[in-house]
Amino acid sequence: MRAREASISSAAADAIEAACRAERFDIDLLGRAAAEQASPVIPLVAELRAAVGGEFAASVHVGAASQDILDTRPYWCSAERWQRC
Repeated sequence: MRAREASISSAAADAIEAACRAERFDIDLLGRAAAEQASPVIPLVAELRAAVGGEFAASVHVGAASQDILDTRPYWCSAERWQRC
């Protein structure tokens, strides 16, 4: 979405999309880190930036507050279910 808005390049969006695979992340580690940070977004962004790496790591989580991510997730879950119907 950010690439369509020109906040990040298409190449950065592609790199981020490629790194967004649940199997890449240690869910237990993220859960413990989320408890320490009082937000699941902070450790997830750090891990995603590490997975993206290189020149595109700084493009992860551009232009959004952590609360935006938390508030948007229920929408995406609903949209995904709606498309399966």
